[in-house]
Amino acid sequence: MAKLTLDVPAGPIWNQQDAEKKCPIICAAHLGTWNGQWKTVVNGEMSVCGCEFDTTRTGSSELLIDII
Repeated sequence: MAKLTLDVPAGPIWNQQDAEKKCPIICAAHLGTWNGQWKTVVNGEMSVCGCEFDTTRTGSSELLIDII
């Protein structure tokens, strides 16, 4: 099982205490868990929460391209 971490938009988050209330709910709504990280991306308007998702490894790490 692998973990995928994504920043999920959360609206404005004002401080750590606010993040501790909002981020677990936001991540759970996307079927993930909060990893404790958050950051403001647009001052006073938008922050993101670091959410972790369990994933299964599928496919290949190889990319083949035909060049003509």
